[in-house]
Amino acid sequence: NNSVWGGIHNETLQGEDLVSVWAVVPVKPFHLGKSRLRKVLSDEQRASLNHRLFLHTLETLCQVNEIDRVLVVSHDAEVSTIARQRGVLFVQEWDGYNLNRALAQATQTAVQSGCDRLLIMPADIPLFSVYEIKELIEKSVDPPVVVISPDRRLEGTNALCVSPPHV
Repeated sequence: NNSVWGGIHNETLQGEDLVSVWAVVPVKPFHLGKSRLRKVLSDEQRASLNHRLFLHTLETLCQVNEIDRVLVVSHDAEVSTIARQRGVLFVQEWDGYNLNRALAQATQTAVQSGCDRLLIMPADIPLFSVYEIKELIEKSVDPPVVVISPDRRLEGTNALCVSPPHV
């Protein structure tokens, strides 16, 4: 499979109980993202790329009917403004950018608001579709479960769906 998802190969499950599915999008300040591209892109170009990728992520997640809420977590003011303009929830990150702390904070917020299943979606994945997100969510219906969508080289994680959220 050549998709950036690395392939998810389980059968589609039917008759799922109604649960609250939230998507969490942790976001670095745009000028800090895609740092491995520093040799080929200027800081300004990387910031622009990260901005566009973030918009793509929000637009795609908001098209997935199975997702009840999208929650962005960041300490960046520009990210906050964009999230609020797009009508998604925003959580101000406590102490600068730290992915694990940001995810813990977002998970706590989601659980306190009734979230049963959590999709963690980085803001900088260039190629993913509504269909792939739906497929990922469908695979996480039998808790406790963690569904990992690896990158095509199996070196990183493109998305993660967990049920219950603290798994």
